[in-house]
Amino acid sequence: MKRFPINTELTEAQKNIILTFILKFLPKRGNKRKHSGNELEYVANVIDRIIKQQFGFSLTRKNVLKCFEELQYDIFTRNGDWNSEEKKWVPSKKGDIVRMGDAFSDYNAAFIYIDIDATIVRDLKLATFTLPPNASEEKRLDKTKLDEQIKLFKQSHPYRD
Repeated sequence: MKRFPINTELTEAQKNIILTFILKFLPKRGNKRKHSGNELEYVANVIDRIIKQQFGFSLTRKNVLKCFEELQYDIFTRNGDWNSEEKKWVPSKKGDIVRMGDAFSDYNAAFIYIDIDATIVRDLKLATFTLPPNASEEKRLDKTKLDEQIKLFKQSHPYRD
């Protein structure tokens, strides 16, 4: 498997590809829901997988977050888990309330959410995998359609390293 270098800073061409990709595939939602599908780590992972496959360069969570910030998407955070009995946020069972490192320490948060539709992000993630033989015909058609959209996006945004 080919390894791609992880860039700390994006070139202008790379940044333009990411900004355009976000605008085309991840429109603003407008309701600020906190869901695992619109959490920064998941979103950055999905965008990175697609960009790596299509354009051959990698992204960091910070790169992805900066692009969403530049496009003025709503960014909101959470510092732990909701305890429904005590009706308050408590430190996460997985460690501190605040995650350390890159974007999380910049926002002083354990979770960073982006105001986008989590369903679309999940669909995009499916486009990065091969479907199993027993996948439904509907899922296969959805994946084919999304693969075609991504292919057209790549053709309209040529990138040379």
